[in-house]
Amino acid sequence: KQWYQRRVAITAGGVEVLNDHSLIAFQGPKAVPILQKGIRHSLSQLYFNHTTLADVHGIPCRVTRCGYTGEDGVEISVPDNKVVELVEKLLDSDGKVQLAGLAARDSLRLEAGLCLYGNDISENTTPVEAALMWTIGKRRRAAKDFPGAETIMKQFSAKPKQGQKRKKYRLRLCVDTTA
Repeated sequence: KQWYQRRVAITAGGVEVLNDHSLIAFQGPKAVPILQKGIRHSLSQLYFNHTTLADVHGIPCRVTRCGYTGEDGVEISVPDNKVVELVEKLLDSDGKVQLAGLAARDSLRLEAGLCLYGNDISENTTPVEAALMWTIGKRRRAAKDFPGAETIMKQFSAKPKQGQKRKKYRLRLCVDTTA
């Protein structure tokens, strides 16, 4: 936690907690084109993990190009007193926008191989065990300048993976529909 707080303070100037805002995850292959109709900012210029302040259907919001479904999309931070209005405008903006719950998100994130903290991973799970080594870039691996680098790089380099307590596997269900 201390490493994270120092890192955020260095890279972002701190974190501001907004207790009076709600978050809408607007995800799916058509999410961005649909949202573009209700926002002046060019979403084609809003790259993954970048954020901007923008009016969405006339409501001041923070729009971040991100998501946790494996699909393209955005997360919209909106004042609590405007969240119902914005959701209704999004639902009315295109005949195909629908509400979806966490179970729908979970099925998509599992298909995409994305882990959920507290469910699939925890502070006791290393990136090697979680099949998340792709999250540590080659430069950082070489420099070994990240928390837990000694343990993680030892696990990553070992053949077979020594010190690894568990390993995440993905299963794919194949159904023969010709029968």
